[in-house]
Amino acid sequence: MITEIDLEISSHCNAACHLCVRTFIGVPNPIIMSLEQVQHYFRDYPLQGQIMQMCGVLGEAAANPNCIPIVEWLLQQGVAEIQLHSNMGLRTKDWWEELGFISAAYKHRLIVYVSIDGVTKNDYRVGVNLKKAWTNVDAYLEAGGLARWHYIVFDYNRDEIELARTIAKEKGMKFVPRETKKNETHYNLTKEQLAANSPWKEYTQEQYDSIKCKHKHVSFLKISVDGRLWPCAFLYDEYYRKSGRLDPVMKKYGDDFNKLDKSSIPEMLQHEWYKVELEKSFNPNHPLCIDRCFRACGDHGDRLVKRYEGV
Repeated sequence: MITEIDLEISSHCNAACHLCVRTFIGVPNPIIMSLEQVQHYFRDYPLQGQIMQMCGVLGEAAANPNCIPIVEWLLQQGVAEIQLHSNMGLRTKDWWEELGFISAAYKHRLIVYVSIDGVTKNDYRVGVNLKKAWTNVDAYLEAGGLARWHYIVFDYNRDEIELARTIAKEKGMKFVPRETKKNETHYNLTKEQLAANSPWKEYTQEQYDSIKCKHKHVSFLKISVDGRLWPCAFLYDEYYRKSGRLDPVMKKYGDDFNKLDKSSIPEMLQHEWYKVELEKSFNPNHPLCIDRCFRACGDHGDRLVKRYEGV
């Protein structure tokens, strides 16, 4: 049974974060998902009790003018929790106040995950007005909204962690600093270096056996803004950047096999790739093997897992 779905409703964004695929590859044809599309994608699928993330690979949920109607509809369907990630630099104070009222009205089943990476500096979130972002945070909180502060740690903001922790406590937000090896190894790479597809890496069967798959083992799904169903955001990322790693899958099943305007979620979950071949492909000799599966979720999920504090 699926317990968590990550729904991407926009490929638009006001930021140009250095490590975001939209920054170093671009989004030539931006997409905004409509409420009607969301309703269609979840046809014949019970949302009661689901955890719904809204965290884009390409875009910011708040950039979608249909964001609030989509959030309200999902809450009305009985989702257990919506986790809406935002850099907080878009929309007006009144817009965020309305979202705060909705969070309070639905007993905090809507949680905004504040993506601000620093107190006096927010260097990673290029293009985001820090003063406006905090104005929006305060408007949301003062309206009764529940929020958590996700703070990615870089060299430039490491010295502000404790100050940020204090501010979060004063504002009533749970503070969650987040570190990954990628922040250390990739931050100073150029756009060209980030856009270049890494060479295929060979791993042993023992290593593939250590995969803790977000879909198979954590009951997770990703719906991309173009209406495709993915086992996780990692494979969607490979598809979008045209790395070639998904080519054998697409060649075998067809480029539109995972489009939700073609098949419903329940139908898709019965598809051969989801039901059988994905897990079988955790094998270096399998024709549909994808090395990203180990790179992202190997070592029992700890290989690139985010380290959280204060949860």
